[in-house]
Amino acid sequence: MPSYFPLLPSICLHSLNKEIKSSTTLLNNTNNLKEFNQSRKNLKSIYIGTYKLSGLIWELISIKKCKYGEFFDITRNAINVKSNQMVVSLFKIQDEFPTSSRILPKPDSLRVDSSPVAERVSLNYHFEGTTTSYLGEYPYEMANIDKGSFWSFDALKEIPITSKSVKSFLILMNINRDAEKQSEVNLDIYNPHQKDESLHWKARQNSFTVINLEEINKALNSEKIHKTFFIQCKSCNFIPMFLSVDFNNKQLSLEHTHPPHSLLWGRDRLKVIKLLKDRWIIK
Repeated sequence: MPSYFPLLPSICLHSLNKEIKSSTTLLNNTNNLKEFNQSRKNLKSIYIGTYKLSGLIWELISIKKCKYGEFFDITRNAINVKSNQMVVSLFKIQDEFPTSSRILPKPDSLRVDSSPVAERVSLNYHFEGTTTSYLGEYPYEMANIDKGSFWSFDALKEIPITSKSVKSFLILMNINRDAEKQSEVNLDIYNPHQKDESLHWKARQNSFTVINLEEINKALNSEKIHKTFFIQCKSCNFIPMFLSVDFNNKQLSLEHTHPPHSLLWGRDRLKVIKLLKDRWIIK
């Protein structure tokens, strides 16, 4: 399936006068095909168009012609955008990018077979000489969903057991092709054993919502930061990422979680999901 490739937001900590910078690395190569289909690769140049969400319009920033096997890096600090402004890149076989559009253009796919692995790029964070990254994408089908639901948890956060220099952030990403889809939505953040004491947070469509998990612990009056909290939205879907930073040792970690159904296999997996929802989700 075709995909969009976001440029993650920069993370600014004004209290520490620190900034964690972001970039995206793209590659003209079919990286998800079956071995016996190697000869079907597209060895020609492609075009990478990059758009920013400007008001209620997707505005074209740049077009890059990328030869086969060539990398292309987009760094947030090198382009004229805000630290958390939505920026999205996409592949095209032909140089056909509108300069502005309410609807984000449909990307082309480099796939040549039915390999289940999605087209991905490297999503990166940089801090004082250290880089962390993971291979990610935002599926085209997901960008066409106006309403959805979301449920995840913060088990991937780093726990500052001996040092207060470690900070963890939850980054919720939502992309919609329609630039006018920018509604504010509600998040429920809660301890699954005390669901009646949930914390209400705000997020937006077509946006990055960055939450300092230290603030969540303070807001929930939790002294046990190792507890796992759940995050839920009943009206919008997100891709969650967890960024952890050790400011003293200059170490970074970037991870993301998958929806529960993707971790199960078999015809009865929906029954398992129902059991999970009955036990752990706020109704």
